[in-house]
Amino acid sequence: MRPKVGEKVVLLGVPPGFVDDLPRSDQLAITAAIGTMVRLLDYDDDGRAEVEFIEADGSIHSIFVDPKYIVDPEDHPGQPHHEGGEPRTQIERPPPDDAGGGGR
Repeated sequence: MRPKVGEKVVLLGVPPGFVDDLPRSDQLAITAAIGTMVRLLDYDDDGRAEVEFIEADGSIHSIFVDPKYIVDPEDHPGQPHHEGGEPRTQIERPPPDDAGGGGR
């Protein structure tokens, strides 16, 4: 089931290359949010999910990702999920698309 706007979701990952051209501070903030709970702000006209997370220093970030990169915490078994900005021990990635290739 598609998460609803305003709910907390787990950010499973970001697409390859997503952070490559960003400033180092943004790269660190986004990668630190992977595996944590973030707030789902909205879906854009193309169906991408806008999520927001807050760093430990209070900086607020929002990014747009394909909905396959977010999941309701209730539907995501595994280690406990932390609020954005806290350290985590494992980076989780969504499963590869079924459209051939199968590589990452």
